[in-house]
Amino acid sequence: MSSTLVFTLATIPDTAGLRTLYATGDSASPAQLAEIAYLQSRQTSGADSLPFYLQRIATISCVRYDRQTAKVWSLGKISDGETQLIKALFEIIDQHNPDLVAWQGSAVEIPLLQSRALIHALPLPQALHPSATTLPDLNLMQQTGAESLDGLARLCGFPGQAELDCNAVWAAFQARQIADIQAHHEAMAVNTALLHLRLQYRHGVLSAADYNAACKRIHTALVPLDTPHWRAFMARWSSIEI
Repeated sequence: MSSTLVFTLATIPDTAGLRTLYATGDSASPAQLAEIAYLQSRQTSGADSLPFYLQRIATISCVRYDRQTAKVWSLGKISDGETQLIKALFEIIDQHNPDLVAWQGSAVEIPLLQSRALIHALPLPQALHPSATTLPDLNLMQQTGAESLDGLARLCGFPGQAELDCNAVWAAFQARQIADIQAHHEAMAVNTALLHLRLQYRHGVLSAADYNAACKRIHTALVPLDTPHWRAFMARWSSIEI
């Protein structure tokens, strides 16, 4: 098993970008700018999802594992801006050259990273170049991307974690509850990692022994994270082994 990096992105409206596009100066608050953008999105698409270039990355949460270790964490400090977070992710990719996994990687996470890196003039790691991000190479979970991450994970015996919609993330960010956003998305990354392992076992990439050992490494990495959130998460994990 090579090194694998599973990541999730929490995004909020890029209010600085919206201020530039709308030419409002200081006359509109961030909340007002975001509501205008959401309203326009509802009118055009019927949903609150903004175009990638208008989504600022607020947190990046990760699971990285190999045959020896596993780690669950969020990149950077709570005070870090988007540029620092993206740079931190790119440095990990450049340093470890891991297999990349995200729940809807080639449809959402990767094009979003490409768009935001373009805005900030950040060089892309080779693994994220458009010519390199083919479906089989990047994201084995894409075939189930239309499913509910929470529902599919729980039916596989994993803890599950309901996804925060864009409005919930934006509300939490405005309330300075960054740690809560990070913890929630770390749990989503863990479920994605476990589903990816299950998919590899189903495809014969991993033996049952290797699959069980990888799940145990992730479980062991979570034990020191002794908070009410993680204790509840671990209590929902009904079976570590198949």
